[in-house]
Amino acid sequence: MVFVNIVINQLMKNVYELDQPQELVFLVKKLLLTRFNFMQNKIDHLILLFGGLFLFFLDQFLKYLAYSKQNVFFVWNKLIGWEFYANNGIAFSLPFPNTLLLIFTPIIIFLLITYYLKTKNQNILLKISLLLIILGAISNFIDRIIFGITIDYFRIFTIVINLADIMIVFGVLLLMFKNKK
Repeated sequence: MVFVNIVINQLMKNVYELDQPQELVFLVKKLLLTRFNFMQNKIDHLILLFGGLFLFFLDQFLKYLAYSKQNVFFVWNKLIGWEFYANNGIAFSLPFPNTLLLIFTPIIIFLLITYYLKTKNQNILLKISLLLIILGAISNFIDRIIFGITIDYFRIFTIVINLADIMIVFGVLLLMFKNKK
């Protein structure tokens, strides 16, 4: 109903300036298409946000399972499976002081969120990549605050990672792919 009121109000403002009936048809089409595209962008962004939040909560749930059960099982030849790993470092378990991570991670996340909110609606690939990086970073940051470590649980060959790590890496790859185009 609100949509109909907006279209009628726009038409009433512009109808007195029209010389021919064809212009009225053109104006209605223009208003409908503009309004539909705006709504579609909102829907796209909601789907994007809910998809990212689903991955975020799935990662938190899997971390809970890994931490509470601490079971080890392999799907294929001790190379791919499930294994709890308390990661004291950063990416690839590189050593890094936890205090510095607790100080600088929120600043970086804040800057990424600010940049995300300032990106244009048309650049959906940039929004997807930033959202994945932000939500992955927040998920790992929650671990750092609560446990002082990051909980990893997927064993792939010689590394153990989590869904948040996958989200961050995939987001960075999307960002690089977007910049290459």
